Amino acid sequence: MSAQPDDLGQDTELRVLSGCHAGARVPLAATLRIGAGDDCDLIVSDMALPPGAQAWLQAAAGHWKVLAQPRQAGAANDATGPDAADEAWVPPTAWGGVARLGGVAITVSAPHAAWQAVPSDEAVATASVPAPVAMADGPTPLQDASVQGAAAPAPAPGEPSTPAPVDAAAPAVLVQTPAVARARSWHPAWVVGAALCVLLLGVFASLLTGRGPGPAAPSAATPAAGPSPGDAARQQQMVRDIQRAIAVVDPALRLQIDVLPDGRARVSGWVAGIEQFDRLAEGLASIRPTPALAVRTASDLLDDLRAVGGSTGASLRFELLGAGRVKALGGVLTTEEHDRVLAQLRERLPPGIEMVDALRVAEQQGPAIQDWLRLAGFEAAAVRWDATSQQMALALDIAPGRRPALESLLAREGTPLSGIAFTLLVRETAQAAANTAGTPLVHASVAPLPFRIRGVVGGPVPYVVLADGSKLLPGGQRAGWRLAEIEPDRLVFEGPRRLVVLR
Repeated sequence: MSAQPDDLGQDTELRVLSGCHAGARVPLAATLRIGAGDDCDLIVSDMALPPGAQAWLQAAAGHWKVLAQPRQAGAANDATGPDAADEAWVPPTAWGGVARLGGVAITVSAPHAAWQAVPSDEAVATASVPAPVAMADGPTPLQDASVQGAAAPAPAPGEPSTPAPVDAAAPAVLVQTPAVARARSWHPAWVVGAALCVLLLGVFASLLTGRGPGPAAPSAATPAAGPSPGDAARQQQMVRDIQRAIAVVDPALRLQIDVLPDGRARVSGWVAGIEQFDRLAEGLASIRPTPALAVRTASDLLDDLRAVGGSTGASLRFELLGAGRVKALGGVLTTEEHDRVLAQLRERLPPGIEMVDALRVAEQQGPAIQDWLRLAGFEAAAVRWDATSQQMALALDIAPGRRPALESLLAREGTPLSGIAFTLLVRETAQAAANTAGTPLVHASVAPLPFRIRGVVGGPVPYVVLADGSKLLPGGQRAGWRLAEIEPDRLVFEGPRRLVVLR
């Protein structure tokens, strides 16, 4: 099948054989304006024409050619005729002949003809980049005679392969000019090669600088290079992934996340136990780069805190409150010791952990101890802090039979005096004995009280059981009467008057 129309009146078409528009076909009557502008008849975006230039394709009498400007009005529309005013970018070429315009292979052929093969770059080098060249219709001394009449060459690498024409006409006339050769020599590959050379030179220079006697001091005027936007975005995404993994284990965990200079992240803090630690490590294992774990268990944390108490001599206990809080319990002697111990404890805490202060200062417990003794019926108790011996000094005046009750009171646990060293001075005064002796004695069954006494329960904390089942402790009040003392053989009430009830 011939690429030439059966007759001159048959329509022809322009075919694009390479580039991003390869396979496109456009009906062609006589003239077609080609370029990248919106005012062109055919817009080819990857055709390397000079800026603002347009190519005019003309076809007539079995030939076609491309001019830099249209033929003047009144000139014969003959694609093979000479015209000194025209600057030919593609010389006159027969139907089916292939030429390159701006690096894109094109041809003019009959619609029914088979598609032409794309020639190699060497075969059409003269027309790959359009440059104004004065062309004659006849052959020139630079024509490659070996190409004329030869079959179409194989497709160039990287370009789409099209079937060879069944009956192809002679290939395009090839012209090699110095201007075209210089234009083809400037290729994007040269730009990429030059950039790689500059990069390699920079790396080599930095290596040489690193082997010098010492690192160069950074210039004060040159700011330190920060992370690129891409690195910052990746770091933010990594931190969000770590936060989600921590929340899956326990939303109440307070772990600190730090981004390291090498691009990784460090997770520090503490967890409740080994099981929670394993779950956290498993959740963070899928994050890349894998975060560094500086997480400790609660038992490790409590051991460190107890070591602080052992080094200072303070008796400390600790309680985990959850949500990143630890309560410090126990006692210290002075305010100065309290501040020092609390500061040392907080230094041992990982970031994000809060220390709740519940330490008791012994020298500040005097008023609470005195109120506790008076409430128990020892109104004459005197309490003060002895800074020399660092002990609490207690002085009491009691009746002869009150010593057992006092000893039982002081032996109780969980009192304001618990954990505090103290000295005790007890005096049995005659006035107290006289007060007790001068008070009339009555039996519990006939005592003039507004309530009845069912019995008395002894022990470390003795108390009186009333008729309604309620309990009355020493110092407690009922119906205007206060139980002042519980002695082995009697009960002492104070109210409108002093009353001693025999047990």
